[in-house]
Amino acid sequence: MRKRNLTHLFFSIQKLIIILILICPFENTFAQHQIKVVIAGLNHDHINGILSQYDKGLVNITGIAEPDKQLQEKYKRLYHLPDSLFSTDLKKLVLQKKPDAVLGYNAAAQHLQIVEICAPLGISVMVEKPLAANLAQAKQIEMLANKYHIKVL
Repeated sequence: MRKRNLTHLFFSIQKLIIILILICPFENTFAQHQIKVVIAGLNHDHINGILSQYDKGLVNITGIAEPDKQLQEKYKRLYHLPDSLFSTDLKKLVLQKKPDAVLGYNAAAQHLQIVEICAPLGISVMVEKPLAANLAQAKQIEMLANKYHIKVL
């Protein structure tokens, strides 16, 4: 039974990747097909990739939840981000913005918290690796993804 759940999760992740590839814009002409994303955290180096795409108008970031004001200021300056994008509270932000997905660019120990907020709202989540800080967190993420029928990548 456990193996079947993991297999199902693996194929669900593959489907999410295919969907994101198909609907994510690669040129401004596809702007009407952009998915709305909220970013959770700014302390992972890979944040520069998504923010450079936003700076070029290629991704629709509707909000950024980051409690560290210094990180907020750093990325506002680097990528010309408006103050209106920022919040310190992820739950309030996703309730307000209703994104298609939340992208976690924070510490692995905080990934479970993102899924705990997003899963009951039916919002799929992508986090940087590793998925979780420990096996117990990873199992909790798996349980929430299955319970609320969301994708976690």
